[in-house]
Amino acid sequence: MDFENDSEFFDYLLENGAMEPYGVNENGEPLYRFNIEVLDQIFPEVAESIREEIDEGLTDLYKMGLIDISYNEKLEATFSISEKGKRYVQTGELENFTRED
Repeated sequence: MDFENDSEFFDYLLENGAMEPYGVNENGEPLYRFNIEVLDQIFPEVAESIREEIDEGLTDLYKMGLIDISYNEKLEATFSISEKGKRYVQTGELENFTRED
């Protein structure tokens, strides 16, 4: 499937339920989220790419000590903010966080 521009692709995702409205940000701009199950059906390569980005991001946060990961008996992961992560969020210093902290 070919799209002439990003806007056409975005509209296609919205119309087919692969992307859905999520709310608005503090500036009143709309926010959207992916419906991965639908995206898997119509663009599996895009869904896989998103999964990879999420995995890499979560791995980085874990390595930096900002999140904790626990597993249940079915090996399903649960993520939570670590004490170190809470300190950075509470103090507003998260934007200044480096891997060396």
